[in-house]
Amino acid sequence: MRRGAPLSLPFLLFLYVKQVLMTSLSLGKLSRHIDTLVTRFHI
Repeated sequence: MRRGAPLSLPFLLFLYVKQVLMTSLSLGKLSRHIDTLVTRFHI
């Protein structure tokens, strides 16, 4: 565990950043869909 820590730490950080980016992108798409639905219902 100690031996692989220096190598696995940046990898885990990269995976975490990628996950955050993917979730933020999906949330952006969701917010866009919600915005279009809201505008459609208001119109």
